[in-house]
Amino acid sequence: MLLRRLLGLFRRRHVVAVAIAVLGVVATIAIGHGFVARQHPDLEPWHLVIPAGEPNAAEIDAGMDLPAYRDREARVLTQARAEVAELLSARHRVQGNRYVPRAAAPAGEVDWNRSFEWIPDRPIGRVLLLHGMTDGPYSLRTLGLRLHEHGFHVLAPRLQGHGTTPAALLDVRWEDWAATTRMAMRHLEAAAPADSPLMIVGYSTGAALALEHQLGALGDPGLPRADRLVLLSPLIGLGRSAALAPLLSLLDGVPGFEKAGWLEVLPEYNPFKYNSFPVNGGWQSYRLVSTLADAFERARIEGRLEQLPPLLTFHSVLDSTVQSEAVVRRLYDGLPVNGSELVLYDLNRWNVLAPLFRRSQLDGVAALFEAGPRPYTLSVISNRDPATREVDRIWLAPGSETPAREPIDAAFPPEVFSLSHTALPFRCDDPVYGTEPRQDEDFGVRLGTLALRGERNALQVSMEQLARLNCNPFFDDMAARVLEWAAAGSGG
Repeated sequence: MLLRRLLGLFRRRHVVAVAIAVLGVVATIAIGHGFVARQHPDLEPWHLVIPAGEPNAAEIDAGMDLPAYRDREARVLTQARAEVAELLSARHRVQGNRYVPRAAAPAGEVDWNRSFEWIPDRPIGRVLLLHGMTDGPYSLRTLGLRLHEHGFHVLAPRLQGHGTTPAALLDVRWEDWAATTRMAMRHLEAAAPADSPLMIVGYSTGAALALEHQLGALGDPGLPRADRLVLLSPLIGLGRSAALAPLLSLLDGVPGFEKAGWLEVLPEYNPFKYNSFPVNGGWQSYRLVSTLADAFERARIEGRLEQLPPLLTFHSVLDSTVQSEAVVRRLYDGLPVNGSELVLYDLNRWNVLAPLFRRSQLDGVAALFEAGPRPYTLSVISNRDPATREVDRIWLAPGSETPAREPIDAAFPPEVFSLSHTALPFRCDDPVYGTEPRQDEDFGVRLGTLALRGERNALQVSMEQLARLNCNPFFDDMAARVLEWAAAGSGG
């Protein structure tokens, strides 16, 4: 009896000790981040104004259709911009601030922060475009235009919390975006011709949403299914530190720690993408990626992966947002033999740049080719040889160990050492993000041509961020592949 009591007391003390230790770790993380966040620049109006009225998942699933969604969107965007404009001081009213109202927008100019839909006279197929976290519909407009010009009905919904203020991401859940995806798919499913193929193109977080929807549709006959998926820089794997996101913002709202809800507080000079990033954005990304991983594993165990449509994925080998290995190991290596293809953009192996790379980066692609047969086509866009910037497509067919090669009419620009997570959907003549921007459109800034020089420690934005590539020198080849993929689905 005495021994039992002693054991019980020990267990209680052990539980208490563990609980105290856990609370200590939580407090250390929260307080540590809180003090780091205090070093952020001051919060500006766009970090404080949270737009009201965004439709949530419950409202959408209760029967909201696309016209009602777009009506609500128009009110949300108009109100948010008006609220921010009222709070702008004289120092905010500079041309580079995306929240300064433009004096005179050209007649008929489209607001690319809003949803758009293009319907040809005789559609041969239907395509849903899903943008990424902090982005907006603009990111997929060029690819959408190509598809529309070839006869596809194209729909690009703005996902909640985007196109307004970065503060909007403080109060959004990935389930809301998933509901918007379901609503958009139902809209396209009902569009004529009803028997034409239905494809989803997802970029980054949009790619994860596309996969999550499709895996859900495998087990729910009430959800529309896509016939094919195209994924650009898909959000598949994140670092384990992302799971700590809820702890980082525990002090948010405590006087002196108002910035604890933010991972980055930056100027907002980008017209179609937030630069600032709240903790909740990282948390929603982690929740979505975790849910997607569980859904994929569940579909594998239940034998439903065989019903998954073919995937065509484009991804940069160097990607600081998504773990490139996760795209291969967690997604593609688990696919059935269904005609899927993974296209990887290699780093620029031009011999002038080769000495600058870490050895681990140089060896990564070779390891993939040495891994043996796989159930999908593995393609790599890489230098023809180290003496040239021109590129070839090198690929392994499913089950093959012998690579094939074909030339591509493209080359790495001499100043580009790799693509990036943000580069893939943009052509290099894009008026905002292109390195050689077209002059027929002007959105107030040409970010792709910025080449700043000066002294250190003067800018709020890191030079590394400014140097990140924002356009894809191989966009035309990628777009042609997407069109072939879409045409194959339409029987064209």
